[in-house]
Amino acid sequence: MQRDPYQLLVRPDKTTITCPGGIALGFGTGPGLRHAIFWNRVGSLFSSWRPAVAVLDVFDARRPTQPAALRRRFSRWEPNLVTERYSAPGLKLEERRTALKAGLRCLLKLKSTAKTPREWVLFFHGQVEQWEFFDYGRGLEHPQINCRAVPRLRRIEITQPHPHHGLPGVSSHQTVTFSHELAACGFGLGEGDLHALWHDHGCLASLRMRLGQLGGRLAIEDEPAFSHRHPLYYAALKVTLEPGEMQLISVATQYHTDDEGGKLAGQYDGTAQDEWEQYLRDEVPQLECSDRALERYWYYVWYVLLANRTARGGHVKHRYTAPSKYMYWGPWIWDTYFHVLGEMWLQHRETAKDSIRAVLDMQFSGGYLPLCSGSQYRMCFHDDADGYTCPGGGGFASYVPPKLKGYREGDHPYEAAIRGMVGRVSVPVPVDKRGNDQDGHGDPSHRASQQFTHNEKTQTPLITVAAAEYCALHDDREFAREVLPALLSYDDWLWRRRTDAKGRFILWHGDESGWDDATRHYPVPAKPFDVQVHCLLHREALLSLMETARSAGGRRHRRAKEIEERARLTRKALSSYWDKNDHWHYDFGASGDGQRTSRRRRQIAAGGLFAMLVLDSPKVTEACLDALGHEKVFASEHPIPTLARCDPDYKPHGWGWNGPAWLQVNYFAIEALLRRGRYDEAFKLWEQTKKLIIRDGLPHSYELYDPETSTGMGCPDYSWQAMINHLVVARFAGVRPPLLGPALPPGLNRLALSNLAGPVSAITLRRRGGRVRISVEFSDAVHPELARLRPGRGSVPLLVTDGLGEAERVRGNGRDFIPAGEWWEPPPDADAARTWEIIVTCR
Repeated sequence: MQRDPYQLLVRPDKTTITCPGGIALGFGTGPGLRHAIFWNRVGSLFSSWRPAVAVLDVFDARRPTQPAALRRRFSRWEPNLVTERYSAPGLKLEERRTALKAGLRCLLKLKSTAKTPREWVLFFHGQVEQWEFFDYGRGLEHPQINCRAVPRLRRIEITQPHPHHGLPGVSSHQTVTFSHELAACGFGLGEGDLHALWHDHGCLASLRMRLGQLGGRLAIEDEPAFSHRHPLYYAALKVTLEPGEMQLISVATQYHTDDEGGKLAGQYDGTAQDEWEQYLRDEVPQLECSDRALERYWYYVWYVLLANRTARGGHVKHRYTAPSKYMYWGPWIWDTYFHVLGEMWLQHRETAKDSIRAVLDMQFSGGYLPLCSGSQYRMCFHDDADGYTCPGGGGFASYVPPKLKGYREGDHPYEAAIRGMVGRVSVPVPVDKRGNDQDGHGDPSHRASQQFTHNEKTQTPLITVAAAEYCALHDDREFAREVLPALLSYDDWLWRRRTDAKGRFILWHGDESGWDDATRHYPVPAKPFDVQVHCLLHREALLSLMETARSAGGRRHRRAKEIEERARLTRKALSSYWDKNDHWHYDFGASGDGQRTSRRRRQIAAGGLFAMLVLDSPKVTEACLDALGHEKVFASEHPIPTLARCDPDYKPHGWGWNGPAWLQVNYFAIEALLRRGRYDEAFKLWEQTKKLIIRDGLPHSYELYDPETSTGMGCPDYSWQAMINHLVVARFAGVRPPLLGPALPPGLNRLALSNLAGPVSAITLRRRGGRVRISVEFSDAVHPELARLRPGRGSVPLLVTDGLGEAERVRGNGRDFIPAGEWWEPPPDADAARTWEIIVTCR
């Protein structure tokens, strides 16, 4: 039966709303606009936090001191639309919440169920809070947030300064606009103030509260203002309803910053249902299978990828997918790898390419790639760590214009100097007796260019693997040529600044591995095994890109030999991590110069499982399987914990990398086991992983999970789950051009994919007993590798059957296939065809 992808997404109780390219995320059960995070595009992490925007309480005007008790009767979530219905004696209320490109909107429908005319008061209130996440470091006082009520315009205006180091000053602006005249408005410090207001004066009192003290009564035509670190604001609307009458009320909030480019161009009312339906029908690959819960999860992943798509800025000039709009804005190196694994199967190929380009937009002169950045400005890091003290102090970030001035690498491999504006409240600048700063300006509030030291903090270099995977699938030689210079420059920087004499990567902050707070990294510097594996994958991907970029009969890339030698040394260095007594790859510590190496305390981290990705060693594989099966190591109720359960640092509950399960660790382990032909163990881990990401048949999408209880933690709607959809296509269906290598997990006896981008446009697998029927449809494009393996034959499938069992016969389009090394292929005289029907018979 044909599935309706849009309807598979519909569910109750979910509340997150955002639109593609939008800069706000709303969440929380209504009524009214509950919570929101606004991204000001300066930094890569949230820098404008609104825990409440326009929470709604409804009053019967006859009882102005007590909110009416609303009962929720209905809840429905669909992409960027939440519909909820409530009732109270004499009133029915329906609300529809959506996200705009630069804000949120709530449309309320009120209907009287009373027998006489009734007057109602809709009381909206919100509160601004500030979080010290890269915004206010170095012990700065939180800035005062200014609120102003403008009754004649039916709105509340909020201005929040952001005293970023490196910028002269940026403020974010929020307006909350109502469709009806304000009957009352005012300010306070929190819920306690509101309750006191209602109790003492009623919901229609216009009062100003400062520092918890009641001020004088205000006339509604005034424009009261209030400043505080976390102010509360409110506005009341009065509505009269005749019996059976219905009225519409709307409230909307819009955000922007006051720097150049801080306003998103044009008006946008959010993605409508027909746009979502078209995207889910025409743009994404279609899945039908015997696992209904997996189908729902599949389309949910495609929803998340589009919903988390962002707007470009003055620095990052291409659209990209944020890890989550809940907290993590900006392009991130290793997150983008997982995003591209999914995006490369979309019909619109620029989506994946722009995600890669956005990461490369962040590149500094000299080849350095930061782990993340804001869209508007370059992000520079100042981080202390156990074993390292940042010059000038740590614990904050600087933001500088995209164009670099005076950039210079320091003697320390983790430091560089840069010139940029220094914010008014951030760094004291020496002044002379006449009040001039060191650059000769009389007003130190307007700082001239200052040189400061920052940390060149990068991240595990999987972005190259993303580019290579995309180019290999689509044989995109032009894109390979486009990205190679930047990626080669990045490798030069890694080799020059972050590699020891034996080819081992040197880490100076836990963020660089992606395992931010893992105790195995500290004190720094460290030489983590998992990043060493990724460096090998990165250099092998560079060689793959060079091969793709070659024109037919063209010469090898002039730097191929050099990268081959670096890859050889990187691979050779892997053996130095192996402990022959414990049979495990342990991380290394290093001396302060990063060159001399010492064995760190023996922590069994899940990164050691990544060895199977690159080492075809039965001894290594068995050691990894022993660890996965040992109850004191990784055999938790919901694996894989990131740190062995027997380790003193094991902390499975709460955010972090010292125990909690992270989806990409499971993905790499499943992928590695499949590469080693350990299908039973891979499928077992897949079933355990499904219990993390699917609960009660519905997607359960979080940043990380508790390995003991499976509780989702951290941010919701996480984009890197795109790796699961890639696993379904590339591994379970086996679409890995030029070969087909399906590996159907037990119970998944029917798997049909269509609308795939790449040489294979559709594939269906049906398993019954020991027979598997495979239907393959090729696209118009013939993969060059297939043409090379079968010169002049065109669309001819080359089939690897190990993942289906021990094959004794393969027959396709009426002809017996013959074994040819690792695969089966049609006989030499078989005709090429656009479609193939293949039957695999297993013993």
